[in-house]
Amino acid sequence: MFYLIPALFDYVLYGIFFISGYRLAELGASALTVSAPMAVWGIIYALSAPLAGRFTTPENAVKLLRLSGWGTAVCALLFIFFQSIWGMLVLIGVMGVVSAFYCIPFQMCANSGNAGSTPERAAGFYTFAWSAGTA
Repeated sequence: MFYLIPALFDYVLYGIFFISGYRLAELGASALTVSAPMAVWGIIYALSAPLAGRFTTPENAVKLLRLSGWGTAVCALLFIFFQSIWGMLVLIGVMGVVSAFYCIPFQMCANSGNAGSTPERAAGFYTFAWSAGTA
């Protein structure tokens, strides 16, 4: 059950990618701009992940997971109100930071024995759960 969480987070994230691309197309954005949300998210996530790694400890990992879950929910709701292309891209960038502060703490929880398995098994389950249905 523990590994259902990254799968669900992944589905929410890909839902946001789909909806933001669709809304950008509705706003008359170019094909390049419609494809930008995943690129913006990926770049911001890649830059934020090392920062999240520096701040994540076994003691605060669960708290960071909760905060990033709430951050994801707030960002998803804010998409309702952002009607501009730039506003949506900024929100996708914020999602990149929020995602980094979700993924790194989750991996720490899984590897610290909270999931009840070895680090190798935890990494395998996490990788499977994270990519289920989106690879």
